Amino acid sequence: MATKLQTLLGQLGQITAQLREVLGMEASQVVMDSCVLRFELAYEVMCKTLQAHATWQGKLVQSPRESLKHGYRAGFITDWDMAEEMISDRNVLIHTYDLEAAHRVYAKLPAYLNFMQQVLTGLQNDAS
Repeated sequence: MATKLQTLLGQLGQITAQLREVLGMEASQVVMDSCVLRFELAYEVMCKTLQAHATWQGKLVQSPRESLKHGYRAGFITDWDMAEEMISDRNVLIHTYDLEAAHRVYAKLPAYLNFMQQVLTGLQNDAS
């Protein structure tokens, strides 16, 4: 397995663990902000990890959406509707930080965390 893929798998494991930890904290504005930022980071690392996996398999993937499509085709992602919802929510947060949108996404983060954990587990199993 490529060193870059190994490194990204470790990073994805670490950031999803950190997201799980902060999601377990008592809700407050600061905790919500931390959760949202960790979600954004986890999303980016997940996409980069899927991209590295595609490269490892000799496929060219150039965008986060393409990397998620690769994950879907490879079987790491089983719920494409959730993947699209995650893409949309991430884009709203990145491009227009709206407190109401942040609250909506915060409520979805446990499901998104499970989604990312499923992707991580699939990648780890495939890479071993």
